[in-house]
Amino acid sequence: TMEYSGVPSVTLIVGCGLSCLALITLAVVYAILWRYIRSERSIILINFCLSIICSNILILVGQTQTHNAVNK
Repeated sequence: TMEYSGVPSVTLIVGCGLSCLALITLAVVYAILWRYIRSERSIILINFCLSIICSNILILVGQTQTHNAVNK
């Protein structure tokens, strides 16, 4: 039988962490170069990156909040 440890798996933390780091780096690069690359496509990309960052944070926070009630 598998027991719930209450701690997210290492691969989940590393994967979401690297994903957030890459997306934040992309957003910073776009912010620095914004006056040269401003377009509707850039706005869509930044919004998409921010939504993925938020979803990664929610995954990490939600992973620690799941508890299975076991009735014996």
